[in-house]
Amino acid sequence: MRYHPRSFANAVRLAVQGHHLIVSTQQALHVDEMKTFFPEALEYLERHCKGYRLALQRNVGAYASRLMQAFQGGFEHLEHIDLHQAARQLQTIAQEHHSLLREEFRNQVREPLEKFQREIEEILETYARDGRGLSRELR
Repeated sequence: MRYHPRSFANAVRLAVQGHHLIVSTQQALHVDEMKTFFPEALEYLERHCKGYRLALQRNVGAYASRLMQAFQGGFEHLEHIDLHQAARQLQTIAQEHHSLLREEFRNQVREPLEKFQREIEEILETYARDGRGLSRELR
């Protein structure tokens, strides 16, 4: 600033633009991660309901989104997982991560989140009537 005081305004402008770019990129990646999580979670619930013993694998590995790995981590200590427990946990994760988004990015996930929640409720209603798939072993 001592040698080029006229460049200070330009430096501030570039810093603001750089910060905006970083925040926008982080938020866009978060939106994409949430959109990836929704079908993964629904597939897990469907598999759970159909009786797959390994619906929730102990080591989901790199193929699963960070959100799905967080879900799995919440149940590592359990031998059995209840369908309603799993569904509520998936909804909680989705809602928590939705609330972490900045307001200007939430609209990109609002409709997929609502659809996700409706589909979970449909799965619960369908399998509650049948009495199938309510509790599965994790082994």
